[in-house]
Amino acid sequence: MIKLCQVLFFSAILFIKCSNENNGNPIVPPLEVLTKDGTISNEEAWSETDKIYRITDDCSIESQVTWGEGIKVIIDPGTVLSVGNNGILTIEKGVTMKLCDNSYIEVGIYSQGTLKANGSADSPVVFKADTGVQAWGSSQGGGIILGDSAKNILLNYCIVTEATAGINVKAGSPVITNCKVTSCKGNGIYFESTAGPDDSLTFTNNTISDCSGYPLTLPADKLGNLSGKITFSGFNKENNGIHILGVLVKNEAAVWRKMDLPYIFSQMTVIGSFSAGASSVTIMPGVVCKFEKNAGIRIGDPSFGVGILIAKGTPEDSIYFINSSPDVIWGDNSAGIWIGPESTENTLFEYCSIRNATTGICAAGTLINVSNCRVTGCDSNGITFNYASPVDSMSFNDNFFVKNAGYGISISADQLSNLSGTGSVADNGKGGIYVSGETIWQSGTWKKYDMPFIVDGTLDISGLKGVEINIHPGTEFHFLPGSYIDVGKSNPGTLIARGSDNLPIIFDSYDQDEYWGADEDGITGGIRIGKNADVKTELKYCKVNNATSGVYVDANVKIENCSFTDNQNYGIVIDKNADQSLIKDNSFSENGTGSTFILP
Repeated sequence: MIKLCQVLFFSAILFIKCSNENNGNPIVPPLEVLTKDGTISNEEAWSETDKIYRITDDCSIESQVTWGEGIKVIIDPGTVLSVGNNGILTIEKGVTMKLCDNSYIEVGIYSQGTLKANGSADSPVVFKADTGVQAWGSSQGGGIILGDSAKNILLNYCIVTEATAGINVKAGSPVITNCKVTSCKGNGIYFESTAGPDDSLTFTNNTISDCSGYPLTLPADKLGNLSGKITFSGFNKENNGIHILGVLVKNEAAVWRKMDLPYIFSQMTVIGSFSAGASSVTIMPGVVCKFEKNAGIRIGDPSFGVGILIAKGTPEDSIYFINSSPDVIWGDNSAGIWIGPESTENTLFEYCSIRNATTGICAAGTLINVSNCRVTGCDSNGITFNYASPVDSMSFNDNFFVKNAGYGISISADQLSNLSGTGSVADNGKGGIYVSGETIWQSGTWKKYDMPFIVDGTLDISGLKGVEINIHPGTEFHFLPGSYIDVGKSNPGTLIARGSDNLPIIFDSYDQDEYWGADEDGITGGIRIGKNADVKTELKYCKVNNATSGVYVDANVKIENCSFTDNQNYGIVIDKNADQSLIKDNSFSENGTGSTFILP
């Protein structure tokens, strides 16, 4: 008996010792598993935290089902959990859901369904991959798919991780706040073309990180509903941006806020509305807009209504409109940014950088404000005015249209006085400022730039009430063949071109192998001063080169201290009725026929 007790005693000690070496933790039996599948048509509450709820086959929730606080749910491979037919799934805080290969959640796909997953900061709702699973979710739609009939969706303090793609919203405006979407194989959150946040309060304080696709995709008309309180991190270079789907933006007061990532536009975005209030988009300082091929922005297209874009950066925080990758030229055949006749004078670009578009900006039949902007690397012109112009010269200051393949600026002659002369149009493929010939119907000043005006057609300075054009000293004009200036031909007109000895005004040929100027009725002339020219018309310290003839004069006007070189026929052709005493102190060199000719 004594030996038996001793053995039992030592055995107890051994058991206690072994238990202590195992940190005092007894072997824990596996949790009981409750299996679910098929259609749930009656109200249920899953609340047992000491059990695992396992969905073993496709399961359709068509009633009110509540997953209580802290329960654990597993969805087997290839299994779909769907909520429809007016079903409501409510998930309380602390619930953990593990999903397997090709398993996912869909809500409101064929009929109305509601999902409410409401976690807390210290006890979120978690959707993640089961042990050993690389990525859960549909290969097409993602992990959580919200269909066209999904209603009253709430995702608050949820974690969605390790899915093929995080959340796919096909329609509607779910509330998604305080959520984390991370480590997805594809996109993070994807709003299709009719979906998006309802306002900035219903999509805020979310974190999207380490997904292989775009972190966030949404249509352009919902872009103004982002709050700015979104955190992005860990994305590859190709998809390092918020993907914007091109649609019609009809918002009356949308604001595109600065984010940690650029916006990447993959299609054309149109800003316009036929409603009482115009569609208006304001872009905040520091916003970066990147564009893929054929993508761009159209404002005020008559087919879509009135639109306004206000892109007002600051010297410290410019707004960027640039290509999505180095080999992309963005925009359509018109421009990267096209502004049509249904855009108001409020459309404004200030401290903006536009790079690598087809044409940087094209204004068509409208007035715009562009100041302190830089447009470079475009496949055609920097900016094109097509029956359009700046509002005035004060609204077109200190711009740099440089290193574009076409012209820096293209504008019609009747709007030329609305250019400020400040900034630069240097080093463009075709030259500085292209000027299409028009009747000049408003008085003004043509201001000097660092590159020439390239004239194509006739600059007809005349008007029923008289038109006066002044040209700054040092301004330079290069004329295409057949182009010339006509002053006072049919109506009163005045041209005052007063250069200086140090800053002469230059009129020359664009192509040095060809002559510019008129040759009408046997009368030649690069600058033709007709009988209706005002007596204030004056050419002083001007250089006129390579014209058919330099100047033709049929009025009493001053031409002084000018030089005429390499003209095809004469330096000056003077009508017999003109006062020759007003033409003096000029120099002539290498003109083909002679210096001066008096018409009989």
